[in-house]
Amino acid sequence: QSPSSAPTVSASYERIGYVQVDLPSGHSVFPDTRDRHAKSALPFGGSGTTGYFPDRLLPESSSVAPPGENTQFWVTVSVPSTAPTGTHGGQIHLHLRGIEPIDIPLTVNVYDFALPKRASARNTCCWSPQYLDCRQDEPFLRELYRDMIRYRQAPDPIIPQPEITINQDGSVAIDLDAYDRMATYCMDELGASHLFFPRVGSAWYMNVYFLWHTPLVKKERWYGVQIFTDDLELTPEFKQAFGSYTEQMTEYFRSKGWLGRVYITSMDEPQTADDFKAIRNYSAFVHSVAPEIRRFCTTYPRPELLGSIDAWCPQEFNETAIKQRQAMGDELMFYKNWLHLIDMPMVDPRLQGWLAWRMGATGWLTYA
Repeated sequence: QSPSSAPTVSASYERIGYVQVDLPSGHSVFPDTRDRHAKSALPFGGSGTTGYFPDRLLPESSSVAPPGENTQFWVTVSVPSTAPTGTHGGQIHLHLRGIEPIDIPLTVNVYDFALPKRASARNTCCWSPQYLDCRQDEPFLRELYRDMIRYRQAPDPIIPQPEITINQDGSVAIDLDAYDRMATYCMDELGASHLFFPRVGSAWYMNVYFLWHTPLVKKERWYGVQIFTDDLELTPEFKQAFGSYTEQMTEYFRSKGWLGRVYITSMDEPQTADDFKAIRNYSAFVHSVAPEIRRFCTTYPRPELLGSIDAWCPQEFNETAIKQRQAMGDELMFYKNWLHLIDMPMVDPRLQGWLAWRMGATGWLTYA
């Protein structure tokens, strides 16, 4: 209830959906390598218990409450940025079949600041469209991206991806119509914090995986063009084609005003000297073509990659090494994917914002 001149405070509700865990994650994480990980899983917060655990919010216009069981709902109150500060009172009207409606009092304290439409934390939600029959379903994709960005997660990949044609002379033609429509929806209408350079031309959507690990990377192709030679130098054909693609996409991002919020990936968790060599050669070429786009890699600031990566996403936190790179202008994200399991206390995800602040991280990565 607000003054007549005040904007309306709106509310929505969703039912809390549960999943039944009959084998706790402390004993089921990576079942194929259980012996190797079982000892490290439980100390990080696995409850070690079975039962029902909250899994997701279900948007339903009507819900069934089974007799004798609790049915829980999540109520979201949306306060406009122009709402006056102070205490606002209202009611939730609960209508039950065969029972008189029940009014539940609701109090909302409005403070003198507003959450920005675009989140400052550059959190990435990688997802796997190759496993879903939704790649041509634009309404479904829009709803999916809306939910991701609503929870301050930028979706990767954004599909449809650009359509690319490599001509016989090595030039590249790009059809951006479908991609532009969806990327504009995510970035401008929904307020996504950032996006990743669209990696197209592979058998599946790559997310943080851009280059394969060695030695397979020596056989990797981009639209039929071999990327590396046997000694891990970029082939002239790849430089011509991918360079043209990168230049055109960079100008597209510039025209949209997104250039400072674009990342391009390299290789996931590199380990070997050949991995590092491939990344260095690839990153040097990308930087020569598009120096304004940050180069991302899921690893800590390794000496072998200093100067080749400027957006680090490590699983472990080496404060000295990270602060040195941050002082040089590099960005830090972080991730620890296999710990984010269903039957873990909610303190785990709640801590991530604090961890980002504590480390000076720009955000975190949630994978698949």
